Amino acid sequence: MGTLLPAFEFIFLLASDEFGAVYLSNQRSLGRDVAIKILAPHVSDDPLSKSRFESTCRSMAQLNHPNLVGIYNSGSIEGMLYFVMEYVPGKSLGHSTKGKPIDFKQALLLAEGICAGLVHAHHHQIVHGDLNLRNILLNNKAEPKLTNFGLSHHNDKSTNPSVITSRFVAPEVIRYAGPTSPQSDIFSLGAILYELITGKPHRADAPPPSTLSECGPEIDAIWRQATHIDPSERTPDAINLQAALTAASAGPKPKAKTPMATTALKPVLRPQSASPNNRKLSLTPNSKALSASHNTPPTTLKVGFNWTLARNLFIIAGLLYAIKIAWSWHQEADQKRNNTSQQTPIIAKKTKPEINRPLTPDPSTRPPIDPSKNPAPPKPIVSTTPGSPAESLARLRDALAAGKRDEMPVGSIRRGPNDYFVVPEPMTWPDATWFAEQHGGHLAIPSTTAPLSWLIDQSTADDDVWLGAARNGLNSWALADGTAWPPKKQPSGIGHYLAADKHGFLKAENGKTTHPFIIQWHSDGSNPGALATLLASTRNSLTQPNPKFPPGTRTYGIRHYLFVSRPFNWQNAADLANAAGGHLAVSSSIAEISNIGEMTNDLNAKNGIWLGASLQKNQWQWITGEPWKEPKWADGTNTTLVDSALIIHPGNGWHTQNVTDHASGFIIEWSNDRK
Repeated sequence: MGTLLPAFEFIFLLASDEFGAVYLSNQRSLGRDVAIKILAPHVSDDPLSKSRFESTCRSMAQLNHPNLVGIYNSGSIEGMLYFVMEYVPGKSLGHSTKGKPIDFKQALLLAEGICAGLVHAHHHQIVHGDLNLRNILLNNKAEPKLTNFGLSHHNDKSTNPSVITSRFVAPEVIRYAGPTSPQSDIFSLGAILYELITGKPHRADAPPPSTLSECGPEIDAIWRQATHIDPSERTPDAINLQAALTAASAGPKPKAKTPMATTALKPVLRPQSASPNNRKLSLTPNSKALSASHNTPPTTLKVGFNWTLARNLFIIAGLLYAIKIAWSWHQEADQKRNNTSQQTPIIAKKTKPEINRPLTPDPSTRPPIDPSKNPAPPKPIVSTTPGSPAESLARLRDALAAGKRDEMPVGSIRRGPNDYFVVPEPMTWPDATWFAEQHGGHLAIPSTTAPLSWLIDQSTADDDVWLGAARNGLNSWALADGTAWPPKKQPSGIGHYLAADKHGFLKAENGKTTHPFIIQWHSDGSNPGALATLLASTRNSLTQPNPKFPPGTRTYGIRHYLFVSRPFNWQNAADLANAAGGHLAVSSSIAEISNIGEMTNDLNAKNGIWLGASLQKNQWQWITGEPWKEPKWADGTNTTLVDSALIIHPGNGWHTQNVTDHASGFIIEWSNDRK
């Protein structure tokens, strides 16, 4: 193997079966341990298996989730397919349980983690197809990680019959040799849950788990629906199953029964990776699993009169009046300077975004201008003041934010009732949105008055350009002004924010990608893409069957999250979230930790992201009143810091920070979890 794949040092064989072998290896260039799976020749020779393998590897390589084993690379050697994946220093769930029941609460936590991984995979149209105890690995914290996606062999002629009749395979896959589906994955997880709780093999005529263990009838209902023989009668999707498991974790304690032996997941054996030439096996203690929170939701979100919002609007009105007076003085002084200046050639110049300039409270939360009470503005006078487009934009920033359109920046282009301006400085989509709003506009929206091709032509850069659209759910999109947008063809990629290349092809990209962008202004001085306007629309729609969430909102089951790129302190962030009918995001259960972890890992926030917890009377408390359990503090975090709140640094755990400091942004959550 070392000769065939010289970039890796092969250490020893981890596991093998009739379909292939897995080796622990070290990637020489990066010095990291990886696992390399090589499929057997009879699998690699099958055209269907090869096509499925290549497609799955490409898709899995784009995913990043704590409950999925990451894929780094794939290829073929000597006619055998292989892929390089994340090395999980632990055993499979099957090896750890050894056919015995485990602690009831731990079983639910494991099932929730498995389900969280399936939710992420199914969202990206990836089906596991062979979910069983062997394809679930446990790391040294007893957290589940799913592996071997898309590598089921139920239709292979060489498959052993004992595998075909596996107790974890959905009946329609066995009976009709049909393709696997999200519903067959649901069946497999139901069977796994049954065996974790009871320690008995799952079968079609299995007795309810409550008759064999200490669980209650609510688990019987979850298991029965998940393993229904008819796929159309099963739990609809992994999101619903995850919600049911979370509710069960927060429900009544298991009923008392005659004591029976249960198995705690044991420490795992893993090789030391510090020295490739001296790899000895050592024991790693198993850490305590997370406990789920009590989060059974009430029926509806109740939205009443918000005194905090009223206070903020009153302050904002005063600020706007002060800005108006200050702007008048500024114009008089500026006019005097202009009279002594000569116009110079316009030279394009990039400028750094002022995304860290604190505004407390945010002036953009002003009430929208009513056109009926304001006369139509005169035709804009494009600036003739010496300076570059960037300098002109910076000078006019406050006036544009106040709705003034009598003078527009150098280089802006009038088309119909709107003005457009190209910002060549690459930013992330959330930062670009904030930059545009600071200047009184929003990211440009393709429309009949500004076709996509025209917008793209305005940018002379070879880079892609951000557009004013983003996902606002699993499969729906919204424009920057909150209008629903059904694209004729779904953009390529799995990101949440919309970009277009110079040929007009649309792409869905993540929150770490940076591109130039175009600001769009409305000549009447309004800004329908202002955050305050979007959040007010959301707040007013929360009592409706289908609430209207802002572009960029991510949906996980019954919870909706929006990352807001604003340099706010903790209290201002909490007030704005509350005024929007939501609250700062809470991570009080394994599902919520998974959701927010996945979301923040996709964002660029060097100063951290506020979450909804603070230190109150020497105790950490969630802003919703939910129980505080098993926090994910980063090593070395001072959790007794006075006047501190919870901040998450993407990929680096939870930290504390003084509530008066400014973070890169915050996450608003809309859910029914508030106590």
